[in-house]
Amino acid sequence: KCEELFEKMTNDELEPNELFDIIKEKAISERMKVRK
Repeated sequence: KCEELFEKMTNDELEPNELFDIIKEKAISERMKVRK
């Protein structure tokens, strides 16, 4: 699921830093869901 999301985002023309921030935010939110 995360890999599909990553592929979808890398296909978009985003700045590398912007892309990294998005992935980091998604990863953090996913971890929060798992903890709850």
